[in-house]
Amino acid sequence: MVKVATSLGRSGLHDWLIQRLSAVVMLAYVLYLLGYLIGAYMVQPELSFGLWQGFFARPVVKIASFLALLAVVSHAWIGIWTVFTDYVKPVAVRVVLQSLLIVTCLSLLFWGFSILWGV
Repeated sequence: MVKVATSLGRSGLHDWLIQRLSAVVMLAYVLYLLGYLIGAYMVQPELSFGLWQGFFARPVVKIASFLALLAVVSHAWIGIWTVFTDYVKPVAVRVVLQSLLIVTCLSLLFWGFSILWGV
């Protein structure tokens, strides 16, 4: 089994599993949001900022949103890392691109965390 030091998982199988699980988490989160929006529309047809803010102020929603954000970042990490590994052949360029990917993913994760817990 080939082990790659720069991948998110310990092997290709772990990366594949992380990507599939993150896709399931993202789908569950989208269905949860759609369920909330449909339910809120039935009760109050006009979606206001206060209603939306109250929804995201709940700890369960914050945790679900953070898990969805973590799933998006890990899914993107593995997908883009695979593209870089397969199509960017010069090692120096690939290292720079993967470093930018790391910085971007971590920035999005911390930014999303601060937004979620700032509500």
